[in-house]
Amino acid sequence: MTVQLRTLVDVARRHAAQQPDAVAIICEGRRVDYATLHRVSNQVARGLQAAGLRPGDRIAWLGRESEHFYDLLFGAAKAGVVLVPINWRLAAGEVEHILRDSGAALLFVDADSAVVAEKLASELPMLKQVVALDSGGVARAGFTGRTAPA
Repeated sequence: MTVQLRTLVDVARRHAAQQPDAVAIICEGRRVDYATLHRVSNQVARGLQAAGLRPGDRIAWLGRESEHFYDLLFGAAKAGVVLVPINWRLAAGEVEHILRDSGAALLFVDADSAVVAEKLASELPMLKQVVALDSGGVARAGFTGRTAPA
């Protein structure tokens, strides 16, 4: 019997069940297996729902390539929330336009993008919160508080 993977949720669930220890993501030498991706993206989905987001609401990502993008991507899919990726190379005015146009309620940022995000947050009333991936100079302490397995 052939099982069709129709959604991102199907992909995460199926691979986590069938090959939990297989590598799902490699980013700058960090490896994340399917079981971890599935578990963390479930946590993200629950966090988005706890923040009051409902299916069809938007969140945005402003940052460089990271395993956290995939946590957000799969978590948003599980919560029915739309992820709006924003190119980190854009000027502040372009980022503001995308955020305003999308109506994103939450903006997730890496350390390099946090300054731009904080400046824009006061100009965007629909943006409820900027969520930093890093906290207090500690990598990954703000968003998930986990260190990706080596």
